[in-house]
Amino acid sequence: MSSAKPVEMNDLISRMLGTFYRRSMLDDKALLLITAGCEEITGFTIKSWLQGDVTFKDIILPEFIDHYRAVVSEGLSSRQPYSVEYQIEQQGGKILWVWEQGHGVFKGEKLVSVEGYITDIGAQKDKELGLHQELLAKQQLLEEYKGVVDTSAIVSKTDAKGVITYVNEQFCSVSGYSSQELVGSTHSIIKHPDTPLSVFKELWSTISSGGTWKGTLRNKTKQGEDYYVSSVISPIIDAKGAVVEFISVRFDVTDLIKKEQQIRRQTTDQLTGLPNRQQLLEDLDKLESGSLAIVNINDFKLVNEYYGFEIGDQLLRDLSALLKELSDEQQVDLYRLAGDEFAFFQRGSTQALPFEQLCDDVIDRTENHNLSVMGTDFALSISLGMATGPTDNILLNADIALHSAKAQRVSMVIYDIYSPLKRQIDNNITWLKRIREAIQDDRIDVFAQPIIDVNSPGITRFECLMRLREADAFCSPYLFLEAAKHGRLYGDLTRIVFRKACQFFAARDECFSINITASDILNPKTNTYILSCINKYNVGERLTFELVETEGIEDSELITQFFDRVRALGCRLAIDDFGTGYSNFEYLLKLNIDFIKIDGSLIRYIDRDANARIVAATVVDFARRLGVKTVAEFVHSADVEAEARKIGVDYLQGFLLGEPVPLAKL
Repeated sequence: MSSAKPVEMNDLISRMLGTFYRRSMLDDKALLLITAGCEEITGFTIKSWLQGDVTFKDIILPEFIDHYRAVVSEGLSSRQPYSVEYQIEQQGGKILWVWEQGHGVFKGEKLVSVEGYITDIGAQKDKELGLHQELLAKQQLLEEYKGVVDTSAIVSKTDAKGVITYVNEQFCSVSGYSSQELVGSTHSIIKHPDTPLSVFKELWSTISSGGTWKGTLRNKTKQGEDYYVSSVISPIIDAKGAVVEFISVRFDVTDLIKKEQQIRRQTTDQLTGLPNRQQLLEDLDKLESGSLAIVNINDFKLVNEYYGFEIGDQLLRDLSALLKELSDEQQVDLYRLAGDEFAFFQRGSTQALPFEQLCDDVIDRTENHNLSVMGTDFALSISLGMATGPTDNILLNADIALHSAKAQRVSMVIYDIYSPLKRQIDNNITWLKRIREAIQDDRIDVFAQPIIDVNSPGITRFECLMRLREADAFCSPYLFLEAAKHGRLYGDLTRIVFRKACQFFAARDECFSINITASDILNPKTNTYILSCINKYNVGERLTFELVETEGIEDSELITQFFDRVRALGCRLAIDDFGTGYSNFEYLLKLNIDFIKIDGSLIRYIDRDANARIVAATVVDFARRLGVKTVAEFVHSADVEAEARKIGVDYLQGFLLGEPVPLAKL
């Protein structure tokens, strides 16, 4: 490039995603050069910079000044290139993350100037935050998980034929090759054999025709290890319009890619090897229509209670193999949703009859095929809910049909969005009637389950749970809360639970927690009633709110105001079911939470599933760094309890330690 005209360098500079600068280190410390990219990065014009109207000290946020000076000073004193990440405030007040790489220019022993390159890394920082959020919802959060991508710039140049003419130290460090090995070779030296040839054809076609190529490439180090780089490759054009050279700036995103791969692994059920509920949700999101059936084993909890989880798990594996044979025969997809629930999905089908025949076959084959586990034969009975039509509500519709089948004690109920069934309407009406009668007869009861402090003997904390009492059973809210919400009775149930729980624990010393949702807080009547209960019974110092259904809570100032008010009364805040669904880390941190309750889907298998154990341990470490206590839910065995203690949780909760019981039995 020594013979290139100035226009070539200007063209190169204009294509780079950032700004170059040169600052004198002589007496005047004047800024000698800054490129047009400064306006996009900082909002200030070249003229403002060169006239000294604005300086780097003016835009770097105060909390980064000392670190910035230390990094630059060390680089200049050692005569080595330096790189640093920091935040600046643009002219319009917007805060921006940038990455800077620079070096000193010396004349003999004297430092005469500093040259550097600054680029916007805001999108990369946003992607890291997005990854943390994703890890928390599916197994959790992974977004959530604390991994941070170490972004180092990898720079190389090639001639017009693609032969490498220059690499920087980061290229050598990441790839494992020396500059002598790389210069004179092509980038095929690091090409991964699994990368499709079409990717490189498209890349070469783009840059050889004068365009800039952006994308992520999978490479291989000299030692044979995979690594991933986010790349921007631009051609350098001479005055005649011919490509004379290519320059590439890359960032190592290996950690990020591997975490994304870990998330993908979370879409497989560990017990059966089938796709899980998360995979079904992702598949439904990609399609417009289909037919879905949810299968549930009737009274399966009795198997676990009387024969133990080992036999129960093996029975689920054997049943999944039986169902898989049927799904393969019928060319439909099979999933394990959770516990003893499976799902069949036929893509793109909106014709109920063929799929209904498949459902009949599932019921027939399951109930006429005894499964033998460890010398015990099991004759299973199943309930099935089926729905067809658009995929946006098909899972909910199939779930409603399943609950209807169980309520009516029939093998199968079909929910057809195109032809709503009176049976489902009748079922909703029935539940609403039962809820109203239960409220009128004071049959909405509160149960309590102990939460054990790992460092203290005895029980000092309980979680309060709602139950609907009928003649011969206590109904879980899972059966009737949706009906209550549709029938505008949900607020009544919440207020009953708060009144009974606060009244009961007012005369005791233990701490207790109650679930709360965004809809509870946004309901003025419920909101006011909760605050009045806290004041009336003076339980604020011992009450913890367990926040469930966190999606969307960040959008309401009313929710933030509510938590500020209850905190002023001494209440604490827990995030329930952490590790499934949606979690907005930025908002959760703003809430200043006291407890994180790790979801049972992560805890249940930590004694046998290395991935679950790593994820759970990461959540514990993340919480500890924030000064937040952790609660392990679904502790059902001594082995799980032991592993939970090993990873350092603060509290334990589960059937092993105590089942939910009516308040009167505490």
